[in-house]
Amino acid sequence: MEQKPRGRDAVGMRLRHIRGSLTQGVFADRLNAEKNTIGRYERGERQPDALFLKKLQTEFGVSIDWLLGGVGEPYLSNSPQALAATLDLPLLVMIVAEVLGWFSDRGMVMDNELLGERIVVVYDDIRRVVGKGYAPEVPRALLKMAMLQWEREYLGNLSEPH
Repeated sequence: MEQKPRGRDAVGMRLRHIRGSLTQGVFADRLNAEKNTIGRYERGERQPDALFLKKLQTEFGVSIDWLLGGVGEPYLSNSPQALAATLDLPLLVMIVAEVLGWFSDRGMVMDNELLGERIVVVYDDIRRVVGKGYAPEVPRALLKMAMLQWEREYLGNLSEPH
């Protein structure tokens, strides 16, 4: 039976998880701390103090309950980090690239805010319909249907008298 790390070792592992691909130096700079202090925390040689914990929560959206006790989720539910963890980034990148290409190829211009709102809606729709295990052609087909609708609306708006 595998034992979970406890105490300082567990805090150090969770802190390392939060640091992700950042170097200890960059991570320390963002938290106004010393690089060697981050190393000591991660190795379990020291416990983070209250000021460090507050900075970590503010800068990275970390749940202190999770960091210290492993309770709940790593990030506060309203933090950008928590929201980013739920994104299907390849799907979102594909949608943005396809939409921008579609509008550019047709010489169509749409208000950036409206375009952003539509991208979010189609992203949410595709995620809801196909989930995470989709075949690449399914999201593209759904996106193409949405873009055809947007084109009809766009052309309809051009023909309306102002």
